[in-house]
Amino acid sequence: MRETSVAFLAQACGAKLLGCSSLMITGVKIDSREVCPGDLFVAVKGPNNDGHRFLNAAYEQGARAFLVSDEDAAEEFLNTREDAAIVLTDNTEYAFEMMAKGYLDQFELIRIAVSGSTGKTSTKALTAAVMAAKYRTVCSQKNYNTHLGIAMTCFLADETTQAIVIEMGMDRKDELLEYCRWVRPHAALLTNVGVVHMEYIGSREGIADEKLKITRFLTQEQPLVYNCDSPFLNKEEIVKRTGGNFRLVAAGEGEEALVKLSGAKEKGAEGICFDLTADGICQHFELPFLGLHNAHNGALAAAMGLQFGISLAMAAEAMPKASMEGKRLEVSRIGDAYMIDDSYNANPDSLASALRTLMSLQAKRRITVISQMRELGDAEEESHIMIGKLACDLGIDFVVAIGACREYYAEGIYRSQGTSTFLSFEDMESAKEALVSLIRKEDAVLVKGSFSTGICKLAAALKEHYAK
Repeated sequence: MRETSVAFLAQACGAKLLGCSSLMITGVKIDSREVCPGDLFVAVKGPNNDGHRFLNAAYEQGARAFLVSDEDAAEEFLNTREDAAIVLTDNTEYAFEMMAKGYLDQFELIRIAVSGSTGKTSTKALTAAVMAAKYRTVCSQKNYNTHLGIAMTCFLADETTQAIVIEMGMDRKDELLEYCRWVRPHAALLTNVGVVHMEYIGSREGIADEKLKITRFLTQEQPLVYNCDSPFLNKEEIVKRTGGNFRLVAAGEGEEALVKLSGAKEKGAEGICFDLTADGICQHFELPFLGLHNAHNGALAAAMGLQFGISLAMAAEAMPKASMEGKRLEVSRIGDAYMIDDSYNANPDSLASALRTLMSLQAKRRITVISQMRELGDAEEESHIMIGKLACDLGIDFVVAIGACREYYAEGIYRSQGTSTFLSFEDMESAKEALVSLIRKEDAVLVKGSFSTGICKLAAALKEHYAK
């Protein structure tokens, strides 16, 4: 972040500035535990915690500027903090977005928005790596893809930044539209349209409509890069749903692909390889990341790079340097076996992909440990049955299901002609005890499920057990 006056930020969001108006800001934080001297602390009122309770804690950590919506708390705080500044507003979350907009609008840089039902975070990382081959690039950290995370990402830019890659999530109507209204991307990328968030949107057609709102502010010269192998993402559908008043850049294996993917292969624990062809030029790619889905993600990232003068050869050199976020097909040793930790989240598409990745690895036995996939709405039962059947059809030796929906996984196993052994557990602790007894030398273990089920804690517990 470039050093910025608190007065500028207060003006950007139309808020009242109280206290020490001459303060300069060098960072922004929404977690008081992460505050450093010079940071602006944003007091967010959430379902479980109210950030106004942590004003003193943030002050002790070094913050002197605070974005708050509780006037009484602001006055009480300033009574004993003469060196502090309060930016007072009705809604800190909206005000934070407007601060981010005002801050970002100071700079001339390429703005790229990345969304989709699955693969957003990995594709964001690959795209940022490709863009960095030619431009000084920043991108969303971790999976910060909601309003607060997007605002935090904007503050990563400074006067040296030439491109910013922003991941945008969505679980409600008009969410992407609201983000793009103030971010105003110069290019957009869609990984796919799946069934995740069906609980909130209602249908896959509705999800397609919502995802395509990412194009609403693109001009005729600005590109939408999309996965033409995904349902609802082809030229005819996109034009029908949006009017198509922007450049369409298809990537994938389909006939309409301008960046054509071919020859994708898994190389076990070493990663994947694939070829991309564009304008008659073919380029081979080698990536040290698990999962064939990353070939599609790589095709999308390379296609975006081409729009900004980055050749396929430059993309092939840059892409392996991508900084992938943790718990995404992350391989580690657990005793004499190894575990694939993919516990960041789960939906039917990503879980099916992870199961196929597990099968591509050399192992004596393959074990998948899966918890519930959430936010599927009416598709919940069918989706879990489908995954259970797929695991058994693929030949996975043990399917270990935990928590809610494990009976649906069991139904899928029953419907398969395969021979998988099915184990069911009500909670993570009992599953861990059983897994410690089950896992043997040269086994491969996949751990995956919706993050909110706590499946990541099971993965961590297994690592800790075998590290002793």
